[in-house]
Amino acid sequence: MGIRLPGGSTTLYQHGSNPEGLAGVGNVADGTAKGKFSGWNAISASNGFVFTAPVGRFRPNGFGRHDLHGNVLEWCSDWYGEDSYGSASESDPRGPSEDSFRVFRGGSWFDSARVCRSAFRDGHDPSFRNRFLGFRMALSPSGE
Repeated sequence: MGIRLPGGSTTLYQHGSNPEGLAGVGNVADGTAKGKFSGWNAISASNGFVFTAPVGRFRPNGFGRHDLHGNVLEWCSDWYGEDSYGSASESDPRGPSEDSFRVFRGGSWFDSARVCRSAFRDGHDPSFRNRFLGFRMALSPSGE
């Protein structure tokens, strides 16, 4: 039995634990990308996108959020601490109050299935930029 995660999931990914299912819920390194970059570590299933995909193209999770697996790694507001979640609250855990690296999560079109889990987190200097790291834009329910 797995731990129940937000959105009702108890599995590695929002669709289950089989990495091949990522092609239906996110834009990860897959068969489409492997056709162009044969040396990549990719799932066999294909979603039709080699690089980024249009927002909302994939099935949403239990909260109605799209694109949480893949497309671009997303910067988070937390500072990165190697074991900062080990002693944190299970509800809305936070990293250290300050550090030199910010957290990013979610994987990208460039990443293997292992990285494209919401539980995967890493960090980098906030000035770091590349083609597979970005941030999520959100609109409040009232549209403001």
